[in-house]
Amino acid sequence: MTDLEDALLFGALALVWGTAFTAIEVGLETLPPLLFAAGRLDVAAFIFAGIVLLRRLQWIPQTKADVALILSNGILVIGAQFAFAFIGQSYVTSGVTAIVISFTPIITPIIAIRILPTERIYITDVIGLCTGLAGVIAIAIVAGPSTDNSSVLDCCWRPQSSSRSGLY
Repeated sequence: MTDLEDALLFGALALVWGTAFTAIEVGLETLPPLLFAAGRLDVAAFIFAGIVLLRRLQWIPQTKADVALILSNGILVIGAQFAFAFIGQSYVTSGVTAIVISFTPIITPIIAIRILPTERIYITDVIGLCTGLAGVIAIAIVAGPSTDNSSVLDCCWRPQSSSRSGLY
C-alpha cells in the first residue's frame, strides 16, 4: 500500500469508529439496547461472512481449541462488551461511553499480567499506558461532569464493557 492509501484507510476507519457512539445514541432512542446491539452484530457478521466467502478463505474451525477460542471471544470480547456498552449508553451520553470504552487498552495489560504470569510489562509499556491514561483523563476533564440522569447502577454497566474486552 502507498502512503496515500494508508492515510485514506486510516481516515475511513476514524470516520466509522468516530461516529459509532453517536449512531448508537440515536438508535437507542427507538430500539432496546440488547436488540440494537444484536442487530448491529448481525449486520457485521453478514458483511464479514460475505467477505470470507468472496475471498474463499478457510473459515471452518479445525480443532476443539479453535472452537473454544471462537466461542470465548464471541461471548466475552464481542457479546458481553457490546451488551454492557449499549445498556450503559442508554443511560449516559455517547461521549461518556466512548471515554469509558477507551480504557480497554489500559485495562487489558493489567488483567493480562494477573492471568499470564510469564508475561512482563516493560518500562516502555508503562510509559504507553500512562500516556493513554493521561489522554483519557484529559478528555474526561474537558468533557466536564455528566449532567444526565446517571445512577450508580448505570455507571456500573460501562466499566464492565471495557473490562470484559480487556480479558482478551
